[in-house]
Amino acid sequence: MTIQFFQGLILLIYGLATIGYVGFFVQQKKGWQWFTTPFLGLGMLLHIFAFVHIARIMGRLPIASVYEVLFSVTLLFVILYIILEFYISDKSLGVVIAPLIFLLQLVSSIGLEPEKTLSPQLLEIGMIFQIHVIFMLLAYAGFVIAFIASVMHLLLNRELHQKQLGFFFSRLPSLELLDRMNSTAASLGLCFATIGMLLGFFMAMQLWGTPLPLDPKFISFVITWAIYAFHLYARWQLGWQGQRAAWLSVIGFTALILTFLVVSLFFTQMHLYH
Repeated sequence: MTIQFFQGLILLIYGLATIGYVGFFVQQKKGWQWFTTPFLGLGMLLHIFAFVHIARIMGRLPIASVYEVLFSVTLLFVILYIILEFYISDKSLGVVIAPLIFLLQLVSSIGLEPEKTLSPQLLEIGMIFQIHVIFMLLAYAGFVIAFIASVMHLLLNRELHQKQLGFFFSRLPSLELLDRMNSTAASLGLCFATIGMLLGFFMAMQLWGTPLPLDPKFISFVITWAIYAFHLYARWQLGWQGQRAAWLSVIGFTALILTFLVVSLFFTQMHLYH
């Protein structure tokens, strides 16, 4: 079976899961639940199998191009979301997350090339680089989930303040639960990001002789990390909950998008994909 076959099958399963989550969110009927987590879990298992298969063909983890990164981060995104869904016993976030998973998988399917190789410098570092990237992708996945929970919190809070208890009020979980989702996902993301940054410092020392290279992407991500670190500090030391915490996650995610897309594509030289 070819990689293209795996990609297509995984995309199909994620598509069915997306239909299930949207149908369940809109109609709130239990019959739709059979098309939500079970299909997403099946897609995850196939995705894991494909990930291992591709890694064996390449002789490394699939992280050397934008398409490979999307393929890998989609898998990590699915795993983190399924864990979170079981933890909170609520499927509401799936109406946004499942379509996003489907879209990421669709884009990754376009240009995945098994013959792609790492640059000679990164090959010298070997597994440390690959572990660094995996932790950074886990951080991205956690921050995305925190962002989605925050946006839903803000939408529901708006309905409650305007006393228009309509679409979101009848379908979303409580503000308290959405706030807990935001806190849990952002904290996990910060933990993964911290480990990824420490590994990055070590690699920078090996490659450039300094743990703090003056690279735009590095500087931009440190700013993003500081926003999420303040998010955690504000929760535990300043008592920021609810809307304040939600807006911090939105700001952090905006910084993350600028780092991952704008800075990565147009300003950095050290973090280009080769």
